[in-house]
Amino acid sequence: MEYFRNYRGGYVRKIKDRLYKYFNLFDNYQLNKHSSIEQCITWKARPEVEAARQQLFASIDPENSDPITHIENILSDVFSHEELEIKSNVTFGMVVITMMLDPNYQRGDIDSAELTNRMKNWSGAPWNNMVRYVYY
Repeated sequence: MEYFRNYRGGYVRKIKDRLYKYFNLFDNYQLNKHSSIEQCITWKARPEVEAARQQLFASIDPENSDPITHIENILSDVFSHEELEIKSNVTFGMVVITMMLDPNYQRGDIDSAELTNRMKNWSGAPWNNMVRYVYY
């Protein structure tokens, strides 16, 4: 069980790092397990974070005949081709990213119980068809 927790924790860190880097969310403060509720609310209310929430499932290049979404780009940077073929890995990545950007989730870390609950209840709608489980 400890191995799985560490393994999953490593992916959470990679996903958070890519999310911060991809949407340029670096500043003097980044969310972590020591972040207060007030710090989380303030950080998630920033215009840059709101823009990331809005752009997450949008196409990077709508002119392209096979447009790639921002979330697909992040996930393909975190997971290998083989890992992206496993739907639970894609769901895991999507849930971690949406939790980090969710203004109603007022923690700086990813709570394991909340992650598991969101994964079990993840419908993905309207995003189910947007992530194609492909590697770039």
